[in-house]
Amino acid sequence: MANTNTNIMDKWVKPLLGVIASTAIIGLGVCLYVYADLGGDSITVFEDGLGKTLGTRLGTAAYLYAATVILLDLLFAREKVGWTTIVNTLFTGTFINLFDTLLSPYLQGHSLLVRWILMLLGLLCIVLSIVILIRFQQGMNALDALAWTLSEKTPIPYKVIRILMDAFLIVVGYLMGGEIGIGSLVGTVGLGPAVSFLNDLLNKKRSPKKR
Repeated sequence: MANTNTNIMDKWVKPLLGVIASTAIIGLGVCLYVYADLGGDSITVFEDGLGKTLGTRLGTAAYLYAATVILLDLLFAREKVGWTTIVNTLFTGTFINLFDTLLSPYLQGHSLLVRWILMLLGLLCIVLSIVILIRFQQGMNALDALAWTLSEKTPIPYKVIRILMDAFLIVVGYLMGGEIGIGSLVGTVGLGPAVSFLNDLLNKKRSPKKR
């Protein structure tokens, strides 16, 4: 009975708590990044541009982005996709809208220094969210599932592939009307290497493959 309870905790309860925390943290990170007003991270710029093109809220555009990336995962990175991937990707938009509603009165009109702090905290939240999903190995963040798969099938390391993916999203998002700035550059150059570093530090170079 003890072993059964341990297995249930390891396979379901801990990953469930992890994916809830991961999804909430990335929603908070995106909001901090947006309200820093220094330019969004790559996915936010893409979703911002998509939302403006379609006339929808940022969180709604996030749902559309999520559905597209999950489809690509199922086609090209199926082994990295699990139930936590689906939960994280589909409910990120919900947490973005939630934190937008709760925090928007407090995150506007700050000095440049405070905005830089908000941007860096937002980046840290996004990185931490990605690493949490890797830790429980029940499915990665949707975009990172593609990046890790490409890194395994090519000699190009994950952090370089992630930089290239982020750059692509920035360019496409900007062309659709998304706002960019120095924060977009920081996120594009820094997110992939930061995920790689923090994953090695916290997960002891644990394989991102699904169990």
